[in-house]
Amino acid sequence: MKMPSSERIGTADYCSQIVKIMQRNTLVGMAIVDQKMHQIIHVNQALCKMLGYRKKELIGKTMFDLTHPDDLEISYQHAMRIWDDEHCYSKIVKRYSKKDGGFIWAESEGFLLKDNSDNGILSITFIKDVTREISFSAAAPVNISGNPALSGQENLAIDVKKLLSDEINKRKLVYNQLLASYENEKKLRKCIQTEMKSRLEFTRIVVHDLKTPLTSIISSSGVLSNIAADGKYKALAANIYESTMNLNTRLDELLDMAQCEVRDPKLNRSRFNIKEMLDHIISIQHGMYNTNHIDFKIIIAPEVSFIIADEDRLRQILDNLIDNAIKYSPDSGLISINISRDQNNVLFSVSDSGIGIEPGEIKNIFKPYYRVESRQKKLQGLGLGLSIVRTYVKLHGGRIWVESEYGKGTTFLFTIPQPPLKVSST
Repeated sequence: MKMPSSERIGTADYCSQIVKIMQRNTLVGMAIVDQKMHQIIHVNQALCKMLGYRKKELIGKTMFDLTHPDDLEISYQHAMRIWDDEHCYSKIVKRYSKKDGGFIWAESEGFLLKDNSDNGILSITFIKDVTREISFSAAAPVNISGNPALSGQENLAIDVKKLLSDEINKRKLVYNQLLASYENEKKLRKCIQTEMKSRLEFTRIVVHDLKTPLTSIISSSGVLSNIAADGKYKALAANIYESTMNLNTRLDELLDMAQCEVRDPKLNRSRFNIKEMLDHIISIQHGMYNTNHIDFKIIIAPEVSFIIADEDRLRQILDNLIDNAIKYSPDSGLISINISRDQNNVLFSVSDSGIGIEPGEIKNIFKPYYRVESRQKKLQGLGLGLSIVRTYVKLHGGRIWVESEYGKGTTFLFTIPQPPLKVSST
């Protein structure tokens, strides 16, 4: 059922017109569902009376929330038929759950309104209570008088009884199968959780055992690099220091990833200066890489000089994104960092002028251990950085995405929610 394309009125206007018509009918219940949210946005008083709810209690629910658990499967099939039918219509008899724990049998007719792009906008369901009719048919006495005029009613009564009995037995079987599947899934989930905790503990032990000698190598190579007079030995010491620092970073990534897989880390939010954090990160990156050939352009809006977030986690996010931008930038390039306010979020963007990402690779970019290979330089790392970045952004309640044009560079964007700005009174 297509909605008119010319002078199309809003969803709320359609609801208002339909409800005005149906409010006059006190026998047939009606529910209007927004197909984008799949939530009930309007009901009439007849449906409230049938199910024992108030209107505001039904708003926001789905039609499946009101369906009897034993009839969910046929309800899904009913919904699919509405979408597939040429006239966007389907009709079934099923049970609806009441607020008091009981249920009613109802004849349910569903209609779907679509736009010209074949996208569903609204569905309208008309619900007629047929509990008494079904109860009468199931309880009708069997004819033993031999009166041919009653033989059809007798057959109907027997058929309904058998139908209901078969249906109950079938649903009991399905219920037992679902219960067995649930118990099996619960056992498997417990085994997986135990296995993941064991893996986390193993990773912690390995990281600890490797970091102990690494700390000694890092400090020793740093001292050697500073005191070595000969250029050759100074370069060797610097190479040892850079390699051990890189290995130390990889170990941190492994431990972070293992912890994130088992449980979400806790956030320790505080208020801090974002420019000071960025200056520190770039200074560290300059120490690890020779970034003299790369220009940094940093723009921070005045209203976001201070932000509220987990300082350590946000530092890891920015450190990984800037490190990634440096790795994929050419020998001379520009890295732009822009921080601005976007309603109740701080919007970060980190752009490079590197090789870019092919369209087919963008969907995999945040997967653990996935890496976009560079044709310009050999890259180090395990491919965990962006996966950790996404985890920490989502942990803050933000979102992250990437925009890239192959051969022209890449921009990573993410948001960190913030309290609303206080409006000063004059």
